Amino acid sequence: MKMPGSPRLILALILSLLLFSLNSLLVCSAQVSPDGWASMASGTTTSLRGIWGSSPTDVFAAGGDGTILHYDGNGWSMMESGNDSHFWSLWGTSSSDVFAVGLGGVIVHYDGSVWSEMESGTEINLRWVWGNSSTDVFVVGDEGIILRYDGSGWSEMESGTEEDFYCAWGTSTADIFAVGMTGTIVHYDGIEWSPMDCGNTTNLYGVWGSSPNNVYAVGEYGTFLRYDGSRWNWVGVEPYAVYFHIFHVWGTSPTDVFLVGSWGLIGHYDGNETKEMVSGISRHLNGVWGASSTDVFAVGGGGNILHYYEEPPTPTVEPTATPEPDTSDDASSTWLWPVVGVAGVAIVVSLVLYDRRTRQTPAGG
Repeated sequence: MKMPGSPRLILALILSLLLFSLNSLLVCSAQVSPDGWASMASGTTTSLRGIWGSSPTDVFAAGGDGTILHYDGNGWSMMESGNDSHFWSLWGTSSSDVFAVGLGGVIVHYDGSVWSEMESGTEINLRWVWGNSSTDVFVVGDEGIILRYDGSGWSEMESGTEEDFYCAWGTSTADIFAVGMTGTIVHYDGIEWSPMDCGNTTNLYGVWGSSPNNVYAVGEYGTFLRYDGSRWNWVGVEPYAVYFHIFHVWGTSPTDVFLVGSWGLIGHYDGNETKEMVSGISRHLNGVWGASSTDVFAVGGGGNILHYYEEPPTPTVEPTATPEPDTSDDASSTWLWPVVGVAGVAIVVSLVLYDRRTRQTPAGG
């Protein structure tokens, strides 16, 4: 018995819709956002928190379960960290001198060949690492802990607080800022750490600056502060951002500052106002770093890595080219599924034409 025309059409339409839905999902994952943020294939679904690089073709990212990735300008690859800790931050002086810190007091160092664990002297969670040179490195973490590396070993410093620290940054050994819980900010002048009054009690998650007189701190509920050398002032963000947390800040100058945060939030500050940038994702973004104002990376939940281009690249299509065999998600999203989607349309069109030639008028039609 022949299947009546209408059920056959319905079945074909359903099949076509499913194919197009899957195609849209895969293609969208590989597209560049309207503001130039492109999703990169990281090779992991583990949450990523820290990112740092020595150049555009030498970038490191770190996150949960001992994950450390390296970008060589062509793609990301997994590195053997020798550890299963949850890493929070990376910093280094070159491609052969990189530090990573994480939960449980873990500190590992990369010498250009292998990652090796260092004796930190603590099991307290470590959240951030920043240094002035390969023999002058600072680490901050929970319970107000601050460690300093002098090239031979790590020693604990007196921070003057037991509040958790989340980030640290400085311009020199005698000018370092650390930020953390309940608006805590302390400053190191080369001799001692002293508390600073920022007029804010929300948690602060990130700090970065372009000079001693231009330092930014970010945190909960859209908190965005600026230090001008004498006091901290509220910078402010777009009204909607008060519903978001800003997790990190990085820039190249006072007029070129990037913010990343919860639910895919990316903002850009031009020295006068902060404007939202479309990230293209809804996962939290935890870290941001760039080689220049037009070459910026952001990392976050689910292994997401975004790469910013000031001018989004225009895709080129080579109709006569035969796609190289590739089993990766990126390859399938760029050419396989569009072909399948077109095939779905062809099925529908063929069935419509076939029905018009062969069917009888349906009952009630």
